[in-house]
Amino acid sequence: MSLNQVQWAFYAGGALLLVTTWALTKDKKRVIAGNLLLALLTAFAVNVVVLAVGSERLGANNPVVATDQAEMQLRLLAGIESFASNAAKSLGGGLKEKIPSLGDRKQKKEAFTAAVAALEAATKIKKDNKLYPAKLIVVLAARKDNGDESRIKALITDLTQGKGEREKALAKVFQHIYVEHQVSKDEVKDFAELLKTYLPDGWYEDTALTELYATSGDKQALDKHVQTVDDLNIARIGRFATLAVIMALAGLVGVINILVQLGMVARRGPEPDDVVGLDVPLRTVFAVFVGWFCIQIIMSSGVHAFIAQHKEVTSDALRVAFTTFASYLVSNLPGPLLIYFLAIRPSGQKFRAALRLRLGTTTAGPIKVVLMGVLGWCSAIPLVILTGVVSSHFLGSNQHSDNPVIGQIVQAASASNPMAVALFYLTLGVMAPFFEEILFRGFLYGALRKRIGVFLSICVSAGMFSMMHFDKGGVFMLFAIGFVLAFTFERTRSLIPSMIAHGMWNSGSFTFALLLFSS
Repeated sequence: MSLNQVQWAFYAGGALLLVTTWALTKDKKRVIAGNLLLALLTAFAVNVVVLAVGSERLGANNPVVATDQAEMQLRLLAGIESFASNAAKSLGGGLKEKIPSLGDRKQKKEAFTAAVAALEAATKIKKDNKLYPAKLIVVLAARKDNGDESRIKALITDLTQGKGEREKALAKVFQHIYVEHQVSKDEVKDFAELLKTYLPDGWYEDTALTELYATSGDKQALDKHVQTVDDLNIARIGRFATLAVIMALAGLVGVINILVQLGMVARRGPEPDDVVGLDVPLRTVFAVFVGWFCIQIIMSSGVHAFIAQHKEVTSDALRVAFTTFASYLVSNLPGPLLIYFLAIRPSGQKFRAALRLRLGTTTAGPIKVVLMGVLGWCSAIPLVILTGVVSSHFLGSNQHSDNPVIGQIVQAASASNPMAVALFYLTLGVMAPFFEEILFRGFLYGALRKRIGVFLSICVSAGMFSMMHFDKGGVFMLFAIGFVLAFTFERTRSLIPSMIAHGMWNSGSFTFALLLFSS
């Protein structure tokens, strides 16, 4: 459910009229027009949020994103299985029998359950995308539950009735593999090409090909395929292990930094002269956020409408990366502009000075400022892990992030397109930290600090940072990150360390996806 054309026309016409009135009038009439415009934009934002909540689009898990997360888990577990199997072979046959099959382990069963649930939900809301039921068939067959046989047959029948070439080709192959359990040697090569063409690179394609070669009885092809997959999985696990070690060491540094910072806070002396803070009315803060949020809504609606008319955009990783970059730039650039024209310019301040966009402070030079950003990233690691454990075990929250960008990242990583990867690093590691730190730390935290104090301002700004991402599954993680970033800004009195820490977090998350999905 969304705004209809009449509602869009009402809000657009009202906003245009009030903006024109504001521009052509002065003094009291301009103030009245400005207040009415703010009221109209607030009503628009509230209307959109209420409709989104009512249609369960807001605050509900995104099944499309969940399918990507499930595949990430399946890939990781497959890599562990390949590593364990090869280690057992290398260390002797006696040890091999002592290592249980990963298919019997709790983690694998849970991963299959999560993948099935996500794919079933995605199939319902994306009825025109037959790739989801095709993936569901592969998962159901791979978990080898006898109760799934009828569901597999029904899904294959639905694919057979599809109009597209992909559906009919996959239905034909799946019918032979999963229903008839018979593939002639003459059909193996053609069926393998169909699977490689119509299934995305990765776990689903690898699993379907393994079943194809096993069903055909072509031992040579099966052994070659399994060895290739094992080699890729082991290489992937090696890269992942390297990243895990780096993250563990960084987390240890983060714990030490947290303890040091807590000790310094306990011995805190008088406030320095260049203390963080902005003399901005709360009405102006509210106006900036309402204006930015409305622009986000309009841009998001425009991007979705464009994609609906040009579906070829989603078929290529580079196009997806460029679209993400462009839409993020256009929808977030107004944020700093609103801050400048509504808050900073009227007060006579300079933009960089007001928001503390500086590489050096009265107590730290450029090197120390950069180092504090790195330490901020290190400190976020243990806090996010702790937050995840607490929310899972004590608050009953076991949800994952619902951010739709995850799916786009997965596509870019799977395609191994260097330009797409570079664009995503630029968007996530540079652009997002720049705009979001200006908005949430430089402006919001700075405006609140002089009114409600340091701790409450950190909590409120972190809470706003978390909520404005509209990511139910990642709400606690985002709060923890926002808390660290605001604390880093307060301690360094420069926004640059927060930007560095934010960029390193986003880039690290993207790197994790690259390690799991790139070949």
